[in-house]
Amino acid sequence: MSEGAPIIRSMTAARIALMFAFYGLARGQFLPAMQADDPAEFDAYIAVLKATGKADAAARFEAAWPKSGLLPHVYELVFEEKRAKGDVAGAIREGRRALEAAPGNVTVAMSLAGIYATQGQLKEAEKLVGEAEEMLRQFRVPRSVPLAEWESRSAKIRARSAAVRGLVAFKRDRVEEAIARFEEAIRLAAEPSDHLRLGRLYQLQGRVEEARKQFALAGAKP
Repeated sequence: MSEGAPIIRSMTAARIALMFAFYGLARGQFLPAMQADDPAEFDAYIAVLKATGKADAAARFEAAWPKSGLLPHVYELVFEEKRAKGDVAGAIREGRRALEAAPGNVTVAMSLAGIYATQGQLKEAEKLVGEAEEMLRQFRVPRSVPLAEWESRSAKIRARSAAVRGLVAFKRDRVEEAIARFEEAIRLAAEPSDHLRLGRLYQLQGRVEEARKQFALAGAKP
């Protein structure tokens, strides 16, 4: 095992425990323990974490350990990389694959719903965010997950839910609802895009000063 493996194992233990708890929510599904069976498998997983091109590293990992309990997270890593690079088609493809492996992964579900909403696939976005919200309501925090970690993650997920619903409302010309949703997202766990979109909505209503404040928080020009 590489020298950094014990450190990375310690740093990611709580996060993996929380993600795995999410994975087991859907349809009463409980997956095998999310852990490596041997040091070489875990080293390969670390290689995916560190890789700048995660798709290739993930393909090698899957070929070597096709039944690994770590595969759901490996798929999620590829999805997040595609999303960050603006590869919409690739992100949708990998997001679907990640959810097939772990239907209860509400983090991926919310992110994928956001992509659907941005692309105008509103029915798909609403369906996915609705399913994710229901799973979140059913969630029971495992004792292995620190309360602060859960509260932070939960707030971020609920914020993304509000933002997705806000975007859907805007695209359906329900401006007041969209404003309320983005204000909710910002209260919970703001992202720059939330401020930007809320600023544009305020502009539509002639709320110039409020719009400027949101653009400033987003780091954008009016």
